[in-house]
Amino acid sequence: MVSCGSGEEFSLYNDKILAAVIAYIKSEQTFAGTATELAEKIKIGISPNVLAKKIHQNEMSLKEIGIIVETPRTGLSRILRLTYMPLNDDDDDNDNKIESNSAPDLPSQPSLLS
Repeated sequence: MVSCGSGEEFSLYNDKILAAVIAYIKSEQTFAGTATELAEKIKIGISPNVLAKKIHQNEMSLKEIGIIVETPRTGLSRILRLTYMPLNDDDDDNDNKIESNSAPDLPSQPSLLS
């Protein structure tokens, strides 16, 4: 369960959309594609924009259970990259260490000049 800050406990698994995403990512380990492609994979009849919004709204909660969300843009499309990194796999010393291969939040070259 994840704390919502107001003292209430919220389980990601109580939301059928997020539960389907979690189950899919845990079984496949990774997904990289559009929200439309992910909606087709999880097969629960949801529009891609609602799916993407749910994922973005719960990004930190997903991270707490080991699902890293990245959203790089390529040309005209927005890509969702979801990666499952088990937090307690009992086979190494990297438990509870979540690393992302995303680029650091650095200013672009033109903005460095100003």
